[in-house]
Amino acid sequence: MQNRLTENRPQNTQYLRLTDAAGNSVDFVDDLAESKKLFRRLASLGVILTKAADGRLAFDAPAGVLSDDLIDLMRARRDDLLELVESIEERAAITQFDGGLNQADAERWARSDVLERV
Repeated sequence: MQNRLTENRPQNTQYLRLTDAAGNSVDFVDDLAESKKLFRRLASLGVILTKAADGRLAFDAPAGVLSDDLIDLMRARRDDLLELVESIEERAAITQFDGGLNQADAERWARSDVLERV
């Protein structure tokens, strides 16, 4: 018997259920588009993702916004999230240098550009 999580979903696709600190549930399919959705969700919660000096994904989050499920989802999508951070940083640097934008505007534009492309 199928439930709400499995009906009409392709086989061999991993789905993850996220419950945030407020108790809201969201289902995520394990692909880059969904990782972008997670990135945007984290940003809306005030979570800042960066690449640490040692190359790992790092984050800074306000107290209480990261539920255990959200942290597990970040771990599961770590590679995609890190790839998104790297793409944003690269586009921002190019835009700042070639486009003459200040750093904040270049980062804002790069984030929007990378996250809107599916």
